[in-house]
Amino acid sequence: MVKLGIAIYNGNHCKLFEEIERCEQAGADFIHWDVSDGYFIPDLAFSPQTIKTARQYTNIPFHVHLGVLKPNEFIPSLIDAGVNLIHLPYESCMLPYEMIFDVKQYAIQVGFSLSLGTCIENLEPILSFCDSILLLTRVQRQTKREPIQVSSLARIKVLKKLINKYSKQISIGVGGGMTTKQIGEAVNYGADEIVFGSSFYKSNDPISYLHNQRILIEKGINGETILDEG
Repeated sequence: MVKLGIAIYNGNHCKLFEEIERCEQAGADFIHWDVSDGYFIPDLAFSPQTIKTARQYTNIPFHVHLGVLKPNEFIPSLIDAGVNLIHLPYESCMLPYEMIFDVKQYAIQVGFSLSLGTCIENLEPILSFCDSILLLTRVQRQTKREPIQVSSLARIKVLKKLINKYSKQISIGVGGGMTTKQIGEAVNYGADEIVFGSSFYKSNDPISYLHNQRILIEKGINGETILDEG
């Protein structure tokens, strides 16, 4: 089953709880939170305290993409915030094996986000301990309005092949700037978590938009050709 999540960073930050409610109404499987420090990623997003406050108003799973230079300093506050999954930035984890178990000791799912320039095979020694891998589709300093790097889709196949060496279920997440056709390709290559951002919020009817995306993805899984809308 392919899970669909919403990157709430693209929503109205002044009406955060209304945005969470809209995600729930649309049937999102999870909310994707960006937590960054302005250094590893040239932007500032949500703080763990904001996520903790939001957790009081919903039971929908919270997935965190942690884009910081010192991820170990954020783990305790994210655990306290009630998140369900943390994607650690592989490139800034000096001791990735130890970082995995720093999170797992709290019974929280953990994985890594991987930038475009990082070799997929680097994950092999620790992959079997991960619950999820988030493949980034843009270089770090691209804006969220720019199209994805098409090469990022081919990386899904490489990762899926590596995961198949193990008997454990490890999810592959992608998202950000993909066209409808590219989403279909990503799913057929092995992605099973898709994150929607501005396309969801710019839609005239976000609830219908996400529902239609589910239908299109299901058609793609069943072998039908998916074309870009419009």
